[in-house]
This record gives sequence, structure tokens and C-alpha cells, in this order.
Amino acid sequence: MHCWWILCFFMASAVSGDPLCTSPAMLQRGLRPATSRDDDLEASHLPESPGPLRCGQAQFPEHVQQEGASGVELSDAPSNVLVDVNIGTNLSPMPVYGGHYTILVDPLPTVCNSLIAKFASDPGVCFLCFAVANYSGTAELKIYNGKKKGVSASLSSVSKGTSHEGFASNVVLQPVFVMRALPIISEVLSKNVAIERLKLDMQGHDLSVLRDIYPILAEEGLAKVHHIKAECFYPNSAGKQIYEVDNSCQSAVQYLQSLGYTAKLERSTDEWGDVYAYKAPATDYLPERAWSR
Repeated sequence: MHCWWILCFFMASAVSGDPLCTSPAMLQRGLRPATSRDDDLEASHLPESPGPLRCGQAQFPEHVQQEGASGVELSDAPSNVLVDVNIGTNLSPMPVYGGHYTILVDPLPTVCNSLIAKFASDPGVCFLCFAVANYSGTAELKIYNGKKKGVSASLSSVSKGTSHEGFASNVVLQPVFVMRALPIISEVLSKNVAIERLKLDMQGHDLSVLRDIYPILAEEGLAKVHHIKAECFYPNSAGKQIYEVDNSCQSAVQYLQSLGYTAKLERSTDEWGDVYAYKAPATDYLPERAWSR
């Protein structure tokens, strides 16, 4: 499973056994234990919106009550080229193709800092540091299993009665900016040929994002998004998916087929897999090496 927002996270030695104890290092990153509260926080004292979020900048809200970002600025992006978009990169984004403009998105601080530095000298790559969903604002990203170097993180909670249930006992919350998918994809396509590859690895929010960009995927004529790979979940015998959000594999493949895409499922485990899809002018599925390093 290519986990969305995976983080190698070590709790600072200053954190005590008290669940409400927060180290200075955590505060600097905006992190806090999941059991602490912000009930006494006055909105009038919160920082103002940071304005638009830009490529190569790691920006995080101080609290989830903070105003969301005003948008995403892609003013330096080239025109009339093929674009590749990978939302949920972890530390291993999909391969970068020469001649394409590549947009990589991930909200974890460690991933942001690493990939911003890695691609700083490449004008063909834009790394954006925020979460993506079907709404804009701020939220708490749940970083699970940090004491074991991190397993997964999501905007949604893990589900009881699944393999991920145990992660709930070890979770740290990271305030993040959340940006709606449709305006971002629309902006990308406003001055470019098409999106050649759209890869989603979002720990539960893949299907909601695919539905959010319906106006683009459903356009008549040649597709504006040629190829798609998106993580999806299989419910267990109790009907539960690993996160408390609907990310059904069967729903995802049926949805894309209803929009004219040729689509298939590839199962990784009993609980998750990926949906692959393509639409003309594409004529076949891409090989796996096009999606993973």
C-alpha cells in the first residue's frame, strides 16, 4: 500500500507520559497530542490567512481555527504542455518526465521539507504543501503510529474493527491547510494541454476528490485527464473500510466507467488496492513504472 502522508516521526524527548504534555519542538511544527484541546482559543487572536499557497513553500496554520488560504498560485507554471499531478507523494513521488510540468502535493512537514529541497532547482516541478479534499479550509491531519516511525496519516479517523484500529492509540495532530481539488485542477488546465497522469494516494479521500473534479472528468470530447491511478478500499465482512470515509474500490471503478473511462481494479490486500483508468486520446493503461519509482 502506498500510504498517503507517511511520516517518519519521532516524539521529542521532552514529551512526558502526560498526554497533555507538548514539547517545544512539537509546538514549532504546530503538532500537538490528540488529547489536548483548544477550547480557550480566541479566534480574534488567530493569525490572518496566509494568502495564496505557492510552489516550494511549506506553510502551516497555527491552529485549525485559523482562516484558510485564499487559493493556490501557479503563476510560474509553463503554458501549453502536458502536466502530471501526484497528490499524496510520501517521500517517493511518481517519476518526473522531461518536457512535462509536474505538480506534487503532500501536507506532512517532513515530506514537504525533503521534496521542496530535492526539486528546488528544477523549474519543471512544483511542490505544494497542503492537504487536498472536496472543500477548502483548515483541518487536523491525523498522523498515526508515529512511535514506530509512522505508518499512515489522514484527514479521517481509522475505523474500529479493521487492521488500522490499533493506530488510534498513537496519533499526533498536525494543523494543515486544505484546498479543494476542482479549482486546483481547473487552474492547471486553464493554460495547458492536458493532465497526462493524475495519481491520488490520499488515505481515504481519493474517491471524494474524483467526484469533486466531475466537471472536468465528464467533459465531452477528448479527455482533459488522460490517465488516473487512485487508491481505494475494500470493506471487510462487517462492511467497514479502514478509514471512516467512503473510498470504495467498486464505487470508484463504476464512477470512472460512467464517465467514459476504461477502468480496472488491482487488489493489494483484503482491505485496499488501486483503480486504474484511461480515456481517449489515451489508448491503453500505463505500465506501473509510470506511476512508481
